[in-house]
Amino acid sequence: MNMNKLNAWLAIVANMGVLFGLIVLVVELNQNTEVAQVTSWQDLTMQLIHFDEIRATNSELAELELKMLKGEDLSELEHAQILSYVRMYFMLANTAYSQYDKNLINDNQMAGMTVPMRTYLRLEFGKQIWNGLRGIINPGFVEYVEKSMREREPDDTYWSQI
Repeated sequence: MNMNKLNAWLAIVANMGVLFGLIVLVVELNQNTEVAQVTSWQDLTMQLIHFDEIRATNSELAELELKMLKGEDLSELEHAQILSYVRMYFMLANTAYSQYDKNLINDNQMAGMTVPMRTYLRLEFGKQIWNGLRGIINPGFVEYVEKSMREREPDDTYWSQI
């Protein structure tokens, strides 16, 4: 009898040890997820700050962007320069979506990452860039952006037909 009681108590203690280990593991996983979320957001924020810094410190680029936003004619060189800048921003937003899709950034953070992009997408120039990127970027991001644009620009036939 004593051996049976001892075995029963040992089994209970062993099971409690396993349960405690699982609890510690869950807590550690949650902490790692939080660290990954913070790190992802910090990385994206730094990249966005870098884009703003480029525009803020490069008056030529800032003027070029204003020219594009006003719908003014661009030379071939200006077109190529602003195309590269806008395409880089679209790719940054695509990267943000990949992190959003993995729950590393939240809805508000994702929406904030796409604000400048939505401004560009209201322009023919932005739509041309979008058409060129649609086939090479994350399909989930394409769906996210196009749904967002249909909701925000219901009168724009481009978004209702896409």
